[in-house]
Amino acid sequence: MAASGGYSRDHAVVIGGSIAGLCAARVLSDCYARVSVYERDELPSAPANRATVPQDRHLHMLMARGAGRTWSGSCASGSRRSTTSG
Repeated sequence: MAASGGYSRDHAVVIGGSIAGLCAARVLSDCYARVSVYERDELPSAPANRATVPQDRHLHMLMARGAGRTWSGSCASGSRRSTTSG
């Protein structure tokens, strides 16, 4: 079924599995039946620094103030469900 304007809302694609990409996928999951996230790196199974993300070692103000837990928790709720393509 096509949405207004003739576009289908069956499948959305997000390029990049960063925090921004995962949050975008989460928001898109409210409007699309399926969301796929494409990431060039193999993601580690546990938290780890990634060589292709130079800023991953930076301490960000959201994390330093504890606001990161609240913000990322609300953004990421349901993200595993919404970013799994089948």
